[in-house]
Amino acid sequence: MGSVSEVTAAHEGPTSGFTASALAVIPDGPSCGITVISNGRATTAVYAGSIPRAVHDDQYLRGEGPGLEATRTGRAIVVEDLATEKRWDGFPAAALASGVHGVFAHPLEINGNMTGALNLYAHEPNLFPPPVQRVALQFVEPATLLLRGVIHRLGQDEVISQLNEAIESRSVIGEATRSA
Repeated sequence: MGSVSEVTAAHEGPTSGFTASALAVIPDGPSCGITVISNGRATTAVYAGSIPRAVHDDQYLRGEGPGLEATRTGRAIVVEDLATEKRWDGFPAAALASGVHGVFAHPLEINGNMTGALNLYAHEPNLFPPPVQRVALQFVEPATLLLRGVIHRLGQDEVISQLNEAIESRSVIGEATRSA
């Protein structure tokens, strides 16, 4: 293990249950993704919904988008209609072309650090009014707990990898000293 996708695949039940709940409770059943920032790179910890995941991942390729902005600023980002959005060079047009018309992105904080974002994508404009935002906020804490587990597991995998490298390095040094 070691990558975010491998870690979340190992915990498929909790992650799919989380996204299924978010999709069932929020009107229009938006697509749902969790962005995680690990080792300075953004990636998707979990994603579900009818809107292609490529829309969610496109912001990582561009280096900007609602999930990344929410993570950087620590503020929720709500875009009721991407057709009128001027931020994120090219992201709104690409998202619209894939059927996304609205976005709700909320930062996820762990130990005082912004480490990811909960991202919801709507099929129609104006589907994230304040009452729906309040419902979406109910998923921030479970998303943070899920993200905390992913990050914890990634940290464990990194330590195991470093220990394996140290053992391998020590073996190589032992062989070199025996043959010298």
